[in-house]
Amino acid sequence: MSRAHAVGWSLLATLLLAAACGGGGGGGGGGGTSPTPTPAPGSTATPRPTTTAAPTPSPSPSPDGNARARIILAENDTIGDVEVVDVEDASLNDAGAVAAIVTARGASGGRALLLGGNDGGFSALVTPDGLPGGDTKTLSRVRLAETGAAIFEAGDGLDSDRLYFASDGVVQALAGAAPGVTSPTFRILGDVVIGGNGLVGFVGGGDECKTDTTDENPRLECAGHLFVAQDGSVSEVEAEGLELAKISPTRPQVAVADTGVAFFSAPASGEGPVILRWDDGKVSTVLARNAELEGVGRLVSPQVAAANADEQLLLTTTFAKDATPRPTVLGILEGKTFTTLDTEGTAVGDQVITDLRAVGLDEQGRALYIVRIGAEGATDAPRTLRLKDAHTSVDVATEKSTLPGSDKTLLSIQSQRLNRRGDVAFIAELGRIDGLTTIIEEVRLVVRLADGRYVTSVSSANPQDLGTLSDFEIAGFDDNANALLIATRNPNQTVLVFAPLPTS
Repeated sequence: MSRAHAVGWSLLATLLLAAACGGGGGGGGGGGTSPTPTPAPGSTATPRPTTTAAPTPSPSPSPDGNARARIILAENDTIGDVEVVDVEDASLNDAGAVAAIVTARGASGGRALLLGGNDGGFSALVTPDGLPGGDTKTLSRVRLAETGAAIFEAGDGLDSDRLYFASDGVVQALAGAAPGVTSPTFRILGDVVIGGNGLVGFVGGGDECKTDTTDENPRLECAGHLFVAQDGSVSEVEAEGLELAKISPTRPQVAVADTGVAFFSAPASGEGPVILRWDDGKVSTVLARNAELEGVGRLVSPQVAAANADEQLLLTTTFAKDATPRPTVLGILEGKTFTTLDTEGTAVGDQVITDLRAVGLDEQGRALYIVRIGAEGATDAPRTLRLKDAHTSVDVATEKSTLPGSDKTLLSIQSQRLNRRGDVAFIAELGRIDGLTTIIEEVRLVVRLADGRYVTSVSSANPQDLGTLSDFEIAGFDDNANALLIATRNPNQTVLVFAPLPTS
């Protein structure tokens, strides 16, 4: 394995000594990497409502007792030679390690990758002028494994995308630049996941790429390639029957369990595999394209959203038996058994399910997802954050309803996360609706623990020692229900906040 750019050794060594391997995976396998779905509201026949932020509220007691949230990195902090202008992205693992991507002052938009702990103490691993084969102005999407290994990205599309791996103080390219895979095999990045043990699974588009303009929405089509990387060494995952010649790079999906097993979903023909399993270099078929599953028949275009250590897979799919257009189905595949969780078009009282979006899967096989319920065809129906398995279903929160544990109306759910033990975190905008005007009175981090309790440690209505915060985004959520937030502190300072689970 080629080793270049050896910096930050002492810090990463410390993190590795502290790291403890966790269980399986919320959100695209371990490592919390699946994108968080937040569908934009669609238009309606009525005038579009307006949203108005209320005046800054005065301090009030924390709804859950003694919150110990603290700012661990802020705009204008200086880390070595890097002066922070903005916090762009961050990640947290169960060993307390934190990674952050920041824009650096005086670097013409260049960014740096910082590593530290949940109490701060950051050091620069990548500086604005120190990324091998890539442009630091586009540095993004850092994710940490429990081992302390990290992945991050750079680039803005075709022929500029890069994927990097960092471990033991060494940064090297996995894709887009040597020693990783390069053109013509790789030209654009698709789905990327890192598991708890540091295994990386990713999808790339390569060879000849063309823009398909036959539809009203043009899309890029390339030859698809599936990859895994162990300790920085990249291997292509191949199987007979895959149909990867002309596909969108975003169509194949990957999930990585913390046991070091990767699962890919991809198009296939005939008896080819639509879901593959990779384990220590061996590739096997989890589900063939023509397979008939008891009770549901054949799955059409299944996409894997998450996997846990028991190799339960959260899938988004459709059934061949359904009439066209086939409704979207969300379910869990375990062996040859598929358990349907919800289906678009299903009646709920006098309304129907209009949309489904997967979020993650815990180690008990409970899936977290967004479900919209409203009038048939309504794309702006209120969203419900639902946690469900084959036996139980919990509606964690529903927009336009009272937030559990409070007397306030939940206006919107954002930035939702699920950890391995089944705790759920999300950002709640709270307030009231006055005709067509929505008035936001408070923004808070809400954690619904696996035992059913709702707690909060950070709220715009409770400045305490943090100051008044807004524009919350969850960057990390660990198995102890601690959260990492990117927020804005009045008047306009970007901060990184570590928010432990409240003790009372």
